[in-house]
Amino acid sequence: MSQFKKFKEKFAEIFEQEDAYYEFIECFEEGRNPLNAELKEDNDNEEYDSYGSEDSVLNRVFYFPEFDIFVQFLGTRQSHVGEEWNSMQEVKPVTKTINTYE
Repeated sequence: MSQFKKFKEKFAEIFEQEDAYYEFIECFEEGRNPLNAELKEDNDNEEYDSYGSEDSVLNRVFYFPEFDIFVQFLGTRQSHVGEEWNSMQEVKPVTKTINTYE
């Protein structure tokens, strides 16, 4: 069984609700961290229209030492709906070289 499958089973044991992804993010932000997650990347893309309404894409990557994996959580935040976390997937760190000229 892959480490990600083991992680998903443990995740489902702890976060049994329909909105488990949101529950995990909320627990982490409140300092409760049953899976010992480490936030590695917060790439929320916040966008507002001219009226101040929000329509943002949420993207956070966590490292889970017990399983030695990185997991990306994806969601959205809209002024009229609120925050919704829709999915998670295993990701791997990749090193990229970028050339710039100054």
